Amino acid sequence: MSVTTEEIIEEFETFGIDVQSDSILSRCLDLCSRYDLAADQLAASWLGFAATKSLDDMSLELLSDFEREQLSKKKTSTNPFASTKGPCYPASFIDELMAHEDIIVSYGASPIASKVANSRQASCSPATPVSKFNEKNGRPPSTPPSRRLTASHHLYLSPSVAVPSERYSTRNNSGAVVSTYISQGTAAPDFTTKDWTANMELPIEVQVTSMQNCRGRLMFEKLRESAAIADDVIMHMAEQLEPAFGGAGCWGPMDTPSNEAINCVGRVCCDSVGKLNAASVLLEGSRELSGAVMLPLDLSKLDSYALFPGQVIGVSGVNSTGNLLVVEKLIAGRVPELPEHPISLKGTLEIVIASGPFTTSDNLLYEPLQDLLDTIAKSPPHVLVLLGPVLDASHPLLSEGSVNETFQAVVNRAISSVTNALSKCNTKIFIVSSSRDVTASCVYPTPPLSAPVSPRLTLVSDPSLLVIDGVVIAVTAQDVIMDIGKEELAYPSQQGDRIHRLVHHVLAQQSLYPVYPSPDHVAVSPSLLQAHASLNFKPHILVVPSDLRNFVKNVFDCVVVNPERLCKGKSGGCYARLEIIPPSENNASVPEVEAAVYRV
Repeated sequence: MSVTTEEIIEEFETFGIDVQSDSILSRCLDLCSRYDLAADQLAASWLGFAATKSLDDMSLELLSDFEREQLSKKKTSTNPFASTKGPCYPASFIDELMAHEDIIVSYGASPIASKVANSRQASCSPATPVSKFNEKNGRPPSTPPSRRLTASHHLYLSPSVAVPSERYSTRNNSGAVVSTYISQGTAAPDFTTKDWTANMELPIEVQVTSMQNCRGRLMFEKLRESAAIADDVIMHMAEQLEPAFGGAGCWGPMDTPSNEAINCVGRVCCDSVGKLNAASVLLEGSRELSGAVMLPLDLSKLDSYALFPGQVIGVSGVNSTGNLLVVEKLIAGRVPELPEHPISLKGTLEIVIASGPFTTSDNLLYEPLQDLLDTIAKSPPHVLVLLGPVLDASHPLLSEGSVNETFQAVVNRAISSVTNALSKCNTKIFIVSSSRDVTASCVYPTPPLSAPVSPRLTLVSDPSLLVIDGVVIAVTAQDVIMDIGKEELAYPSQQGDRIHRLVHHVLAQQSLYPVYPSPDHVAVSPSLLQAHASLNFKPHILVVPSDLRNFVKNVFDCVVVNPERLCKGKSGGCYARLEIIPPSENNASVPEVEAAVYRV
């Protein structure tokens, strides 16, 4: 590398070092030539050396020390990349490998690149046959055609994520019926052989109540705003519970000492870090009724109760000291009424519901989703509801960094596979987002996903309301049943159907996520929750997918469906099929429902 004395003087002057001695300049030129350094590199190296040694000037002796301690070590240090000697192959061998589409496609190349490689190989005349080169160098032959990836959704996946799941492919319970439900008074069909094919000539109208595309305000809400929202929730429930405690004006301040029974309303809180227990139950009142005070509750006089943090309850009891309320009566919320609008359904409505994850934990081939779509194509429904996550943020391959494309590209491909598989059907498709989706907002409620537009595809938020000819279906992808179950304090522990009780909490609190504070894995925005997750009326059908075992139950004339997950680890999961029949004349507000949960 050619370096001049003027360049050396200029670079050293940049750092405030004056180099005018001819002997020093000659030595610097020698170092640049010997170690192939530019003037700026030499000056920077010397500055680091001088700072380490606390040197103020430059001399020939110091330059010799500088060469011995710094430059010579850099030259003799081992470069792990430069020292690694790999085998060298002729161009004919590379061209022969690229001629096989299965090899370059399986490593992420597009089919266009494969055609370019084939044309390049055709224009070359190899001097050494590949077979001889492999035999000479001990190289194995190229991948046989029988092992090529032929599925279209495999093309852009690396081999680490395109290997079919052996455990899923060897399952032997596909199509098995695991849960059933029929409305009271309806003859039970054989769900194993039942024909779920929809009458596509039946006109249906679907109205969607969904949050628009907006960014969650998590951590940007003022404390005063959050407190006002929490207070509004208590006051709303106070109005709902007034008839059970004597009517308007029945509520009193909870911290005023009195030997007579008083009525109070507030939110259940826990005064400890762990799970709620009988000795740690607090009641937080509203600012308007009780000055937002917290008071411990004595529940020893109650025969039974079921409480969880965030639950708004009404209590009646005695507070003789002003510091402890001995509860004699407790009402945990109120289940709202069914919507007043009539059901205009003219025929039998077929619905399929499935909840993500939609691919096994060892690949991103979406095999369970493809199997579900193949089943649906044979007997298409009127409506297909898919609840996220479409691509779970906790998927092992994502955390390992094994995906060689953007997350949005994976989601787009999965959603496109749904629309393409049902292109010949007239099924309306609704995809509900999830805070677990890697491409979605991590805040609950969650805005809709982003994906290519399709005429029969609607992307909705989590949660959402679907009104199909007057039949109200509330859906949420959040596992609210599991979260309430983990926090619930129930006495006695065995008091009937636990699932029925957990679902009752959701309906009675008139919210699709009443847990407060939320668990660590759920980031809840109070303002969005109040605006988009409130249940001002009871839906006809409530869809609450959960990691708990699948079920279909009737809870206060509301059919609650838990289709479980379409995938559970490396194994296949379940999905649900519903048949909604117009209501009878005796009960015009409640439709008849037949439902079954199947193994995928």
